Amino acid sequence: MKVKPGDKVKILKDSLVTIKHKLQKDEVYTVIERVPYYEGVILISNGRHMLYVKEDEILLKTIQEKEKRFLKKDLKDGDIVTLRCGKKAIVKAPFLYIVKSDTSLNLDYYNDDFSSVFKDVGVNGFDIIKVERSLNFQTVYEEEKQILDDVEKRYLEAVLKPFKKDISSVTKEDSWVDEMEFIRIYLKDFSAISFPIFKKNTMYQGMENSRKYSVTELGLFS
Repeated sequence: MKVKPGDKVKILKDSLVTIKHKLQKDEVYTVIERVPYYEGVILISNGRHMLYVKEDEILLKTIQEKEKRFLKKDLKDGDIVTLRCGKKAIVKAPFLYIVKSDTSLNLDYYNDDFSSVFKDVGVNGFDIIKVERSLNFQTVYEEEKQILDDVEKRYLEAVLKPFKKDISSVTKEDSWVDEMEFIRIYLKDFSAISFPIFKKNTMYQGMENSRKYSVTELGLFS
């Protein structure tokens, strides 16, 4: 049996190859190389030992790495499949929705290997022959993230309403007390109003620390 570098082989019987080392049955080795100029001699390793052996002096069995088969159970919603007839369909379990058509096919009509049960009656145009999956989705729409939640917004609007036209900016800042923060309002006359402190990362979490926000950015009085 000809083996090649990279093949994994299993020892089928005990065999003494050196005075110090004996190959044990069922040990697994990797073929490192076929030795040039020495017909049938190979170098094998199990990560601990490297040995030169002759293929015809020991019994080796090549281990075939089991190829992972893509089966029906591996389909995901959003996958695009191509049918043998050329049509494409979108997966939304438990159905396939044919593109540009009102037709849908139940996945129960498919075997694990993507062949259609209709194939048994001579119709094979519905077999799935290709599966495509987008791994890099581009965002085409996303709702604008609100910096303040409704409770925070109502509170600030109620407190600031008497002098809303005088506000220059609003910030969230670290307090002199460890692990505490507070809201500070800067007015156009360069004065400021500081709100009571609160535990860090418990309120106004949408605001970046020390960044100056306008009332418009915060959605206040809109």
